[in-house]
Amino acid sequence: MAIEQPRWSVVVAALVLAAAPCPPSDAASLTKGRATVRFHLPVWAEFGLTPNSWIGPAGNDLPVGPSAGEDLLDTEGEGFANPQLYPLNPPGRQLTPDPRRTAPATSFAYDPTSPATLRATANGNIALAGVSRWTVDPDLGGGQLLFGDYALAWNAADGRWELSNYIDFPVATFWIGDPVETTGPGNAFSVSGDLIGSPYLNILLDGALGHDFGDFEFEATAVPEPARVLSLLAGALVLAGPRLYRMARRRPPPPGV
Repeated sequence: MAIEQPRWSVVVAALVLAAAPCPPSDAASLTKGRATVRFHLPVWAEFGLTPNSWIGPAGNDLPVGPSAGEDLLDTEGEGFANPQLYPLNPPGRQLTPDPRRTAPATSFAYDPTSPATLRATANGNIALAGVSRWTVDPDLGGGQLLFGDYALAWNAADGRWELSNYIDFPVATFWIGDPVETTGPGNAFSVSGDLIGSPYLNILLDGALGHDFGDFEFEATAVPEPARVLSLLAGALVLAGPRLYRMARRRPPPPGV
């Protein structure tokens, strides 16, 4: 007796349409990425700052200082590389070792279709791990200055990318000047441009407003939101359904046949 093969593409599609939100979202959220910063050291020197050390993600849990134990001001850190690499702090990870470090957790989501949709839908923060430590000219008071616990975000109201420092003074320290955005396969995207001194940095370093302190680039890879994943899975099942059915029917004959 012949058994009619079910129309698996219709069955699977119906089940998926019943379960999935409609229409599916194209938003993506970050899981990994990193920023590369190349400081223009002569410009920093104009403001009395010279490289001291670099404290990477291993220092995420250190207090600012001074403290009874190791802190950001007295840790040996690493050599002051230029450029420096700031990896993405994993989503949900927020720095809370002391009230002077208030970096937000990574919460960035966006539509990766094009640079235009990236700007139009960018929401949340891109938290970056790492701290640069600078020695202050004795004529300007001496000591050390810390920059880091950065978060990159799109300021839709002012139409610009901003890099905010979350050590001691949580403010938009730099604007990303002449930004270039790209999008690519796998929801990857990048943002690059100049580190331009903001009005807030100008309060700390008199005359810093508008100065180009370095080159900045963030490169990210992302994963689709659950709705998008479900939509892609549905497509795969629709294509594979008939093949799976044929495989299931290939049963070995009974003994003695």
